[in-house]
Amino acid sequence: PSQAEEVEMRCARQLFQWDKDIVVARAPGRLDVLGGISDYSGSLVLQQPTSEACHAAVQLLPCSSGSQEPQCTAVSFHADGVHRVPQFRCSMSALFPNGRPLPYDRAQ
Repeated sequence: PSQAEEVEMRCARQLFQWDKDIVVARAPGRLDVLGGISDYSGSLVLQQPTSEACHAAVQLLPCSSGSQEPQCTAVSFHADGVHRVPQFRCSMSALFPNGRPLPYDRAQ
């Protein structure tokens, strides 16, 4: 693995408690030729699945020592290819101010 991949794998290894349950989901990639996301409203689209996919793994853990607030941590593989850091962390209250999801325009 490249140096960047080593950093990503090190971040991922430290992220989970491997003796606890982890929920993993996979969303297949697709090539939108015509229609984009309009299929969600019942429109016809022209799409082709690709071999690429997005994988997400989630684990509920107690707050770490010294932290009183739940945290969200994400590790992105191949982040160096899009000029991003491989690990991102923020408080859940930043994502859900006043218990409500952060509006999309503010989350960007």
